Amino acid sequence: MKQKHYLVFEIVAICIILISGCIQENQTAKPDIMQCPTINLEATVISLSPDTNIECENKCPGYQYPKDTGVIRIDKIISGNYQKLKGIEEGSEITIEFDYSSRPAKIRMIPVSEEPSNSPEEPVSHVPTFAEPIPRENGYFIYNIETNLVGEETEIILPGLEVGSKFRATINYCSPDMISVGKYEPIS
Repeated sequence: MKQKHYLVFEIVAICIILISGCIQENQTAKPDIMQCPTINLEATVISLSPDTNIECENKCPGYQYPKDTGVIRIDKIISGNYQKLKGIEEGSEITIEFDYSSRPAKIRMIPVSEEPSNSPEEPVSHVPTFAEPIPRENGYFIYNIETNLVGEETEIILPGLEVGSKFRATINYCSPDMISVGKYEPIS
């Protein structure tokens, strides 16, 4: 009889140890988003590869936005910790992905609507969410992004790029195969 009680006691003790270990592991901080080095630069478009799968515009789910890519030549590095990054030097050509398309686009930054939440400490994400289809208006792709970074609605116009266009931007370098550019500013 005593052996039975000891066996139950041992099983309960093992369960408590395992559960407390799992809870402790889940409480350790983990980054939500991988941090990639950023580089501010000026560049020239060498080639563009617009995403041709946009027959579904105004009809597809929000994740169906254009995934345009291109090759750019780095004309001038303005700032950033790029010394150890493969292929990042003035005069080099790199392949990039455009976060908002290489074609004309409007980015509408919309303040996050204040809705009651279960937790007052719950942070509001500034990561773009594409919950609705990406519409087009007068030739512009429209990106509506809810964010807590603006107090009132603002709009950023990206005029689109073509071969030979010069622009200034901040690129995100996650690996030689994962380089992206979001907003950019054309240079005359």
